Amino acid sequence: MTNENAAILIIGDEILKGRVQDCNSVYLTKQLFEMGIKTERIVTVPDRVEVIGESVRGLAKQFDYVITTGGVGPTHDDVTFSGIASGMERHLTADVRMVEYLVKAGLDRTQARESRMANIPTGAEVVKEDIATGKYVWNVCM
Repeated sequence: MTNENAAILIIGDEILKGRVQDCNSVYLTKQLFEMGIKTERIVTVPDRVEVIGESVRGLAKQFDYVITTGGVGPTHDDVTFSGIASGMERHLTADVRMVEYLVKAGLDRTQARESRMANIPTGAEVVKEDIATGKYVWNVCM
């Protein structure tokens, strides 16, 4: 095991209201452990920009890695990227790869550029990861 540590930030009102059960932190903790990274904190916060921002900023000062999960999607309460950007003192900018993905999913180019899902914190990188089901997930890394 390395000396590296991590915190997992779970974002979502649906978790805090008991409507959805968090499974991501269990999976992530196991994956991090296999990489030699010790998970030292798991925090759940609501879909509120200021709370997400404060949490990301505070955790980033204490841990080598901060992994966020939940909260991102085409819904009215999707403020995850705004909160992360605020916490890291970054602006949001449309990511070309995410815009293209959203266009392929059926949005026109203007809708895609304006979508909350396409606007990520400046300096972040989008990584497309294939998963065993033949589908894929998009990870935004800073």
